[in-house]
Amino acid sequence: MSFSEQVAKLPAGVEAVCPWLRGTRPGAKDAVFTLEAAAGEVITTLELAGVGAARAGWLCGVSAGAMVALAVAQQRPDLVSSLVLVGGQVAPSRSALAVQSRIMRLIPRSAYAAKGLDKRRTLAALDDLSRADLRAG
Repeated sequence: MSFSEQVAKLPAGVEAVCPWLRGTRPGAKDAVFTLEAAAGEVITTLELAGVGAARAGWLCGVSAGAMVALAVAQQRPDLVSSLVLVGGQVAPSRSALAVQSRIMRLIPRSAYAAKGLDKRRTLAALDDLSRADLRAG
């Protein structure tokens, strides 16, 4: 949802969506984030919006969203004309993410809830991202 305010300010006629990724939407208790599932959902969203080889789209992503956007571009380059990637990684350092995870475990659940996040699912997503390796694509 990092781009929701920017999307709201886009000029008339410019189509854009800011989808919640599986496992990140508040209240979706059973959904679990995986990079693969998130990329699949974005691909489905683009296809339903009529994006394709004749009308490829721009993908923007911050942090984990950048990794998802890159995975989409690798799987379906026909859907993507441009990428704007901020703070993503192609092969995150497992040790760095382990440290980040330990620190994030110290943050109270209420702090996550105040941002519309679930602590358990956020930590699970971080764990999934620690195994990502997008270098081959």
